[in-house]
Amino acid sequence: MSKVTIQGDASGTGIFTIASPNSNTDRTLVLPDEAGTVLTSVSSITSTQLTGDAIPIGVGQTWTDVLGSRATGTTYTNSTGRPIMVAVTAGEATYSYCRGWVDGVTITEQQSRDSATSTSQAGVIFIVPAGSTYQVTVSVNGNSSDFDAWFELR
Repeated sequence: MSKVTIQGDASGTGIFTIASPNSNTDRTLVLPDEAGTVLTSVSSITSTQLTGDAIPIGVGQTWTDVLGSRATGTTYTNSTGRPIMVAVTAGEATYSYCRGWVDGVTITEQQSRDSATSTSQAGVIFIVPAGSTYQVTVSVNGNSSDFDAWFELR
């Protein structure tokens, strides 16, 4: 049988009722001074009930076309307070290359080559944590180039 130890606050007058599960592991639970439900790995909540850092990427965010305000090799800062997702494609060519950085670290890169009679297109997708810096560089046929598309989920 599991044992429960309760240590009440000497100045409090509220009553807390706790039921113990069948367990052989010692646990400590510190209760907040408010009524509510403790969430566990089997709790069922919807995304609309989440707040702050618990809100997953994509909830309450939309894809935004930021192509007109972005340039290759320029560093930007995610100041949204939430993680964002960046999706960039290079222009079509016989050779195209994209590389994405977050906080100065290469996160993803792709190159695409095709025959001289066809075209190919490289692209990268990556997540940028809140407060982090990010940039993308693009090369088309060996030359620094502008992007064909740049979208951010923000």
